[in-house]
Amino acid sequence: MAHFIITLTEKCLRPHVFHDAYEFAAAAGNVAHTVELRIEQSAFALFQTDTSIDPNPYKAIQGLYFYDVEDIYILQNSLIPQPESFVLPPNVHIVASYPSVKVDAIEVSF
Repeated sequence: MAHFIITLTEKCLRPHVFHDAYEFAAAAGNVAHTVELRIEQSAFALFQTDTSIDPNPYKAIQGLYFYDVEDIYILQNSLIPQPESFVLPPNVHIVASYPSVKVDAIEVSF
């Protein structure tokens, strides 16, 4: 099975791009590929509570658990004070550095 590293960037702030990224992660995890989701600082606006993006990014990221996507990361040093309307899903891991990349990993950015 393949190992995918999916990076969410500012491109995901466009609804159709986030939808594609979510579907890709869910489909890969659902067929027994390992998936690591990395959320860049530029994509933090996904987690504003008043977002109009569909599916709702908070709920979608939280629901990836059901597709065996459990490795979801944000770098600790990229966290900056955010407005109160900013909420991270509970299954997002805040880490000092990303895990080392597997040699055969396939990297995809949205």
